[in-house]
Amino acid sequence: MGYSICITRVGDDPDLEYEPIELDEWLNYLSTDREMRAEEAAQLTTPKGERISIRGAGTALWTGHPSPQYADGVWFYHGGNGVCVNHPDAQTIAKMHTIAQAFGARVLGEEHEEYGPDGEIVPGTEPEPLEAPPRAAVPGFFQRLFGRRR
Repeated sequence: MGYSICITRVGDDPDLEYEPIELDEWLNYLSTDREMRAEEAAQLTTPKGERISIRGAGTALWTGHPSPQYADGVWFYHGGNGVCVNHPDAQTIAKMHTIAQAFGARVLGEEHEEYGPDGEIVPGTEPEPLEAPPRAAVPGFFQRLFGRRR
């Protein structure tokens, strides 16, 4: 599935509160944005070249991406509390930010980092880096070979 970034209405603590973007709100928005098109199903091509169809209410296609790489569009989907895109690039995140403004919402990643209108992470909202577990003191090669000197 991959990393998703979502348009969602949350307070300052994304773990505690949110006001869902309802499906009917999303569908109403789609009727006003000329670059977005509601679809019954997302049509995707697998790495093996097979075409698959994923059905879901609230599936939409953004046809206004400026890059030729996305000439077929970018898929948006309505999920539990908002609208998400898998692996969006900076231009798609910028479009998501524009849409978010219509809902009084924010654009957040799975680690609760917030994205701005430029498609970049808003400073101060970066995810916490993963800490490596402390390394156990392992004796060096010569210590293992000759033992400890006192």
